[in-house]
Amino acid sequence: MINLLPEENKNKLRTEYRARLVVILSSLFFASIIVVIVFQILFYVSIVSMERSLLNKLSIYTDNFVDIEGKLNDDIRGINKKLSILEKTDGVKSIQGNVFSVIVKDIGDVKIVGLSYEKNKAGIQKVHISGKSPNRESIVKFVSLLNTEGFSEVNSPVSNFVKNKNIEFSVEIII
Repeated sequence: MINLLPEENKNKLRTEYRARLVVILSSLFFASIIVVIVFQILFYVSIVSMERSLLNKLSIYTDNFVDIEGKLNDDIRGINKKLSILEKTDGVKSIQGNVFSVIVKDIGDVKIVGLSYEKNKAGIQKVHISGKSPNRESIVKFVSLLNTEGFSEVNSPVSNFVKNKNIEFSVEIII
């Protein structure tokens, strides 16, 4: 093919081609930057909303925890007051060291449900413990543990051993 364009026009076409190419590439570059910025804004907004929802959930859980902690502290204070009353009895053995040391020990699968203290007119102190046990062997271990603590008498009724599983039991300790 014969090239009929003069050299001046060829140079002009090359510069126009390069200018168009630069304009197109720069507009594509700026368009891609705008797309990236839009996506970053969307991700930022979604992350901020997720953070707010998580902070709301966290505040709900911490409020519940504070409420539960306050109730537990009140319960502990009440129990401590009751124990201090038991410790102040004149001329009477303290049951706190004996009974509660057994309760704090590892008593296996036995779960203590109730604990009551009674002192009759003759000065005999009795502690009634009620609880639940998954089997007979656990009750036997618990009663033998109580016997080794040096109480005057530990009474476990025969009715504790009627069932084989899921046994509700009661034990009477005479101090």
